[in-house]
Amino acid sequence: MGIMIMNYDNRPKIDIPKTAFEKWFDFIAGFIFVANFVFILIQWNEIPDRVPTHFNVFGEADDWGGKGFIWVLPLVGIFIWTMMTVLGKHPHTFNYMVQITEENAERQYRNGKLLMNMIKNEIILLFSYLSFSTIQVAKGGTMLLGIWELPIVLVTIFGTITIFTIRSFRLK
Repeated sequence: MGIMIMNYDNRPKIDIPKTAFEKWFDFIAGFIFVANFVFILIQWNEIPDRVPTHFNVFGEADDWGGKGFIWVLPLVGIFIWTMMTVLGKHPHTFNYMVQITEENAERQYRNGKLLMNMIKNEIILLFSYLSFSTIQVAKGGTMLLGIWELPIVLVTIFGTITIFTIRSFRLK
């Protein structure tokens, strides 16, 4: 049994422009993410010195830290969004479930780019929601979704991946 080495240099390099949907989703997610930053700044003086840093599966805070922790999710979110945006410009470097040929490259790359766009924006929306919820809990409120939060996140992320994987096989 040998190791398969993927040679990305042999794959066609095609410039795949963003679709209107990708531009729209980037705008909406970006707007919500920026609004989250503004919300944190507006709320800063009202946020207690101790904030939740972890939640159990029921949406209950089970670990606490300093107020500055509020910035961790937005900063990690910016990093992930930026890296996935840069990576999304190079679909010939993605891992695919099917062999990439001259005939299917454009279809597969479009599908891969759209998947990358969906996941990065779902993550940024999730991080915005978690930042908002963390502030609410820190101020004495409760999580908005509680026990439903984890299943919704898992179904959304893995559902997206499943849909695009199936599409990839259909686009062979």
